[in-house]
Amino acid sequence: MVLYKINEYRNPLYSISEIIEAFEKNGGGKKFNPTTDRKEADQYAEYERWKEIVNQYFIYEEKIIRLMILLNDYNFDIVNGKNLKNYIIEMRHKRFEKEYADQEKERNENMTKEEREILKNKYLEITKILYKYDDKDDNWGKELENYFFAINAKLRKYIK
Repeated sequence: MVLYKINEYRNPLYSISEIIEAFEKNGGGKKFNPTTDRKEADQYAEYERWKEIVNQYFIYEEKIIRLMILLNDYNFDIVNGKNLKNYIIEMRHKRFEKEYADQEKERNENMTKEEREILKNKYLEITKILYKYDDKDDNWGKELENYFFAINAKLRKYIK
């Protein structure tokens, strides 16, 4: 389920009902006005998707800890030196970087050409993790899927 939630988060399309629901849930009781509230509502919708990832991760973590205890293998969830927590933390760092980059973007008119280029490159790196636009260029997403395939293969040994 956590992989599904990560893929859902990385899909940058939000339904209008998802946006309205997120805004009304997080907007302090205000009713959604598409003219004035769209940017804030989009941020709330993204935040709601992020919360789902975190909630699903905690469920996953509880189950994987039980499994590691049963198997007496405390490295069971490590694949190529990473576990799921590493991927979640990487996404969290990119979310923080995006917030900072968004603030920098707002002062765009005062930036030099070099600073704009640095900001553009920063956004490119952030989007490689946070958003999935094209399957063939989604190396981070492929790595995450391969992680789950490897965990699945490990688990199959114990399923009879």
